[in-house]
Amino acid sequence: MIPVSFLITINDQFQECLYELTTHNEKILEIIDTIGFGDTRGQNQDEKNLNEISSYIQNLTHLNASCSLLKPNVRKLYSSFKSSVRHILHCLR
Repeated sequence: MIPVSFLITINDQFQECLYELTTHNEKILEIIDTIGFGDTRGQNQDEKNLNEISSYIQNLTHLNASCSLLKPNVRKLYSSFKSSVRHILHCLR
């Protein structure tokens, strides 16, 4: 079992949600939860969200992993999701 503490702030603006997990050997893992891709408010909002995520990533000193969660009923990746992932990967270069 891993003890967990977290802080969540929810509003209409991009906000980071920081989750800290302490492992058995006292290493701290930080998980940053961002707004998802494919915003229901449309492509302009989706691009704004993606730019906020990219800006945040570029200010990190390091990033060990990235995880994207998909709805279980999604059978194939939609083009906007693929494009968003490519954009994020480009920021990591």
